[in-house]
Amino acid sequence: MPSLIQTSVSRRAFLKTAGAGVAILAAGGISSVGAADEKIFRVALLSDTHLPADKEEAYRGFKPVENFKKITPEVVESKPELIILNGDAARLEGKVADYEALQELLKPMLDTAPVCIGMGNHDDRANFLTVFKAVAGEKQKIANKHVLVIEHELARIAVLDSLLYTNKVAGMLGKAQRTWLANWLPTVKDRPVIIFVHHTLGDEEGDVADVERLFALLEPHP
Repeated sequence: MPSLIQTSVSRRAFLKTAGAGVAILAAGGISSVGAADEKIFRVALLSDTHLPADKEEAYRGFKPVENFKKITPEVVESKPELIILNGDAARLEGKVADYEALQELLKPMLDTAPVCIGMGNHDDRANFLTVFKAVAGEKQKIANKHVLVIEHELARIAVLDSLLYTNKVAGMLGKAQRTWLANWLPTVKDRPVIIFVHHTLGDEEGDVADVERLFALLEPHP
């Protein structure tokens, strides 16, 4: 279940409590419930689906395609306004056939809500864009990055691109994306901003390499 995120939250507290599932953004903030008279924005969050072209492929005892089919009715039943797949949509190397399989599997969800797909370290931008000509969100003009912004009356969502090398663990936002973020944040103070990034925000080898610069950009904006 989602946790309540206060207006001011420390990095440590956020990393400890942030989770996956269906989050509800009410007029006063992010919560797991909303009053009957509040406007809410229901978002379904998926990540690391690692979908292969071969529906029978298994990995570490799991079958990604079967898992995806299993959770699809749950997502549809939750009736989200938006679905975010936050990276590692494809199996390992982001092959065109993987994305074609994903496109087919997403159809029941797309009948419910638009789907926004971010980049993870097992994705390939060029192959992804070959299959997905358009996804939810406005693509930002940042060289070699797939950054999306979703507008809603209660919030803005920015799905960042931390893909550095396909099928290698490390991630990085890079100077161009950080510059865009630094210029964009001061222009969107009229409502909450929610930022998604695939890689974890620590100091391990598989984390976002420029995480400290990211937090330095975010810190001035409560």
